[in-house]
Amino acid sequence: MITLQPINEFKKLDGKVYWGRLTIEGADHDSFEGLNEIWARDKHRIYTYERPLRGADRDSFIVLNKIYAKDKNKVYFLSGSIQDANPAAFRALDAGWFVSSSNLETCQGYGADDANVFHYVLTIGKPRLIKGADLPTFRVLQYGYAMDKARVYDEGVRLPKADPASFRQLGYHYSTDGTRVYYGNTILEGADPGTFQVSPDDQCHGFDKNQKYDRHKVVPKLPEPTAGDGGSSAVAVPFKSRRWFGFLR
Repeated sequence: MITLQPINEFKKLDGKVYWGRLTIEGADHDSFEGLNEIWARDKHRIYTYERPLRGADRDSFIVLNKIYAKDKNKVYFLSGSIQDANPAAFRALDAGWFVSSSNLETCQGYGADDANVFHYVLTIGKPRLIKGADLPTFRVLQYGYAMDKARVYDEGVRLPKADPASFRQLGYHYSTDGTRVYYGNTILEGADPGTFQVSPDDQCHGFDKNQKYDRHKVVPKLPEPTAGDGGSSAVAVPFKSRRWFGFLR
C-alpha cells in the first residue's frame, strides 16, 4: 500500500494561515480549517489553495472528493465551476484520484448529476461532458475506465467498438473485450486477444503470440541470425528490461 502525502497542505502558524509556503491573506486564523488539500474555509469564505473562491456559498459548501465540490448554486472542480452541472443532484462517482502505473498520484475522476456524466483530469482543462452516456447503467471501473450498457470509456473517451458485456481490464492501460485489444482508447490492430499479456515489469508494454507492443505500437522484430553466426535462432526483445520477456520466438 502506497501512502501518499500532499505536496502542499493548509496549516496555521504564528497567527497566520498558509497553503504550502503561500500565505493566505485575509484568512481568519481562529476559524480557519482545511477541508482537504485543495479547499478550506473560515467564518467568512471558502478558499481554493491560497485564494478565496469567489461567489462560493460558505454555509452550503461541501467537498465531494479530491477534485469535486459544490454549494447550493454551483459545482466546482479544482480550478473553476461546471456550468452545465446541477448542484442539487451532482455527486462524485469515485475518490477523484488513484495511484498510476508510475506509482504517482493522478487526480481524475467521474461525477454525475440527474442528466449528465462528467470526467475531469487535473492536467486537462475542465471537466468533459460525456455525450451519450447512459446514466442509469453507468459505473466506474479502475484506473480511469468506466462503462454503461452500450459503451466503454477511458478517461471519458469512448473505446471504439468495445463490447461492455465482455470487456475486462488487463492492467492500467491495456484491456480487451475478447475480440479486440486496446491501449487506452486505441485499438491494437492485429493483436490476439486470446494470448495477449501485459508486462509485469512495465504496464506500457505487452505481447501476444505474434507481436510485442510498446504502448499501442508494434515493436519491430530484429533480424533472425543466419546460419554460421553461432548464435541463437531466437529473437532478442528490444526492451530495456528483458527479465520477463526472455526470448520469444
